Amino acid sequence: MVAVGSTLIANRVLGIDGGGTKLTAYVARPDEVGGEPVQRFSFRCADYRSLAEIIREVKLKSGHKITDACIAIAGPVSNGRVIVSKLDWTEITEGDLADQLGIDKSNVTLVNDIVGQGASLSVLPMSPSHVYHFTRTGPFNGFRSQGKWSVIAPGTGLGKSDVFFGNDGKVRISDSEGGGIRFGPDPSDEDQFKLLAYILRKKRAEAATQSNGPRRKNPDFISQDDVLKGAALKTMYDFFVSEYPDEGEPLWLYEAFQKEGDPNSVITKAALGEFEGKTSTHCTLAYMLYCSILGSVIGDEAVRVKGGVAICGGIFPKIAGGIEKTQFMKAYLGRNEFSVEELVSKKPVVGIVTSDGGVIGATEMAKPINKETFEVISS
Repeated sequence: MVAVGSTLIANRVLGIDGGGTKLTAYVARPDEVGGEPVQRFSFRCADYRSLAEIIREVKLKSGHKITDACIAIAGPVSNGRVIVSKLDWTEITEGDLADQLGIDKSNVTLVNDIVGQGASLSVLPMSPSHVYHFTRTGPFNGFRSQGKWSVIAPGTGLGKSDVFFGNDGKVRISDSEGGGIRFGPDPSDEDQFKLLAYILRKKRAEAATQSNGPRRKNPDFISQDDVLKGAALKTMYDFFVSEYPDEGEPLWLYEAFQKEGDPNSVITKAALGEFEGKTSTHCTLAYMLYCSILGSVIGDEAVRVKGGVAICGGIFPKIAGGIEKTQFMKAYLGRNEFSVEELVSKKPVVGIVTSDGGVIGATEMAKPINKETFEVISS
C-alpha cells in the first residue's frame, strides 16, 4: 500500500466477466478467499469499441493499483488470445491486457467466461440469495461434496463446462463450446418441432443477407445455443404470436417491453401474472416451452456427469421465480429407461441466483492467494 499525495492507494486484483451484452468488473483485496469486492463496475458492451476502453475507465474510476487480473470473456481462448464471440471487438491478448494495466504479463490470466462461472462454485455462499436447489433432485451439501459438476450457463450465448473438486484442494475447470451441440426436440412436443422450423426460416433469411466471413453460420444447423441463449425466450414469444395471432399484443405488455427493455424479465413476469395480475397467453407459452427445453438439456448433462448440474449465467435469475411450476422437472426426468430416470433424480440440480457468478469466479482466479487452487483444462 502506497500513499500518493493525500490519497491512499492499495494493491488490488481485478476480475472481469464479459459476455456479449454486459461486462462486470470487481476490484478486490488480493489476500482473502471469497469476500465482497471493494468496488463493482458494470458496463454495456455495445457502448464500447473494445475491452481496452472499458479497462481504461475501470482504472480511472477505481483509483487503486491493480497488481493481478483475470478476465473471463465470451469466446474460445487459445494461447492467451481470444476473439469475443458475440461482439465486433478486435482480438484480446494477455500481453495487451498487461500493457493496458501496467503489470507483468504473468500476472494476467485470460479465460473463457464459462471458466469464471465454474470457478465461482468454489466460494459461492450457500444462501438462498446465491443458490437455488431444486428440491425434487438429489441432496445438495455444497459444491465440493459432489466432486464433479456440469456447469451450463444460458446468457447472451450458451456456455458449458465441467468443474472437478479434487481431494488435493484443487479446482479443475474444463472449458468448451458445448452450446454448439445440436438440439434434439422432444418427440412428444409438437411445439418444439414447429419452433425449430420457425428458427430455421429466420436463420435462412438472415444468412441470405450476410456476406461470407469467418463468423458466418450454417443456417440449417439448430444448436442448443439457438434455443437457450438470451434471445431465445423472445424468439419463442414471437413464434407463439405468429402461431396464435388472435390474442395480439395487449397495450400493457407492449408498454412493459418498451419500459423495462429486458424481454426475458417481461415475458417471465407476464407469464407469472406479476403485472398487477395480468397475464399473457403468448408469454406463458414461451416461458413454459423455454423451461421445458432447459430441463431436457439439464437432464442430458445429469446423465453424463457423476456429480450434479449447476445452472449459471444471466438468464436463470430472471426466470427462476416460477420454474418449478413448469414442465422443467418432467423434461429433466424424462429419460428412455426408468433406471436412468432414477439415476438423474438422485443428482442435485442447483441454480445460481446471483448474476455475478462469472465475475466472482474471475476475481478468485486473479488473487495470488489462489495461485495453486485453479487449473484450466482445455477440452
